[in-house]
Amino acid sequence: MQKHGLSFWYAAAFMFGAIQLVALPILIPSHILSVSGSMVHVGAALSFVGLSGFVAPLIGSTIDRLKLHSAAQKGALVFYAIAMSLFAFVPQTWAMYVATFLVGLGSITLMTVNPTFIVAAGFDKEQQALKLTRMNQSIFVGAIVMGAILAVAEGFSETLSFGVVCGLSIVSILIVSVDSKLSAQRITSEAPQEEVGEEKGRWNLTFVTFLLAVFVAMLASSNQVAQGPNLFESLFNIDKSATALLLSVSSVISLLTLDIAGRALGKYGAGKVWIVGLTGYIVVGAALSNLLTGGVDYFYLHSLCTYCSCNAYLWWTW
Repeated sequence: MQKHGLSFWYAAAFMFGAIQLVALPILIPSHILSVSGSMVHVGAALSFVGLSGFVAPLIGSTIDRLKLHSAAQKGALVFYAIAMSLFAFVPQTWAMYVATFLVGLGSITLMTVNPTFIVAAGFDKEQQALKLTRMNQSIFVGAIVMGAILAVAEGFSETLSFGVVCGLSIVSILIVSVDSKLSAQRITSEAPQEEVGEEKGRWNLTFVTFLLAVFVAMLASSNQVAQGPNLFESLFNIDKSATALLLSVSSVISLLTLDIAGRALGKYGAGKVWIVGLTGYIVVGAALSNLLTGGVDYFYLHSLCTYCSCNAYLWWTW
């Protein structure tokens, strides 16, 4: 497995893709609406996913200081499992807020921890690029599997769907446990020590601009991910089962584009890959505008472009 850049702990990335890319936009909003009966509660509850991101700096610093990388990875999957259980078995409005916060907390923890297992483990440039590519491909494998599950389970109860996601989270915890601890030890023992310079802790213009770019990009993408399926259903009469299936197809193509992005990173550098990813967002925005004024025949092409063009950006930031 190591030869091909694979590790068992990629199951955590698998669950991130399954929940963040498919379950969150398709399964969760409609369930919150059916429980609360109010779109206001839907929007407010989903905002709790983003609200958890404010604790990301605290999570990252605490994990690094106490060397809790393996425990944090497993804890994030536990958050997923608890959230899915709340969705499935506690049909109360307050439970929807708690569950969405746990989903966000689990996702932000995995976004913080997972790349550290690679970029801070002392791998050479070629190994690091391969492992990052495989990790991000695991994200889209999760989206493929979850999209297929939701498409098949469309005629069944939401309780069953959430139960399946909860079960996948528990299985992922067991798989991650195979080598997560060993991989975390590599972080603490083999990661190169950075020299402490005068610029440490200072916010220069480049860093602030970078944060602004990430903020704008994620504001657009998170809104599309969270509300996209609902908008497609209300504006274009495309049901969520078709959207779930399409997300799976898009994710298959994403597996291929990630390989291309990985090779481009080594050949052209991170900056150019970053620009390509942001350009993809512009193309997607133009396609969405055209969809609102034109026909719906381009829906499937647009969706494929959406997920494929944003992969380079996702790959680089991770």
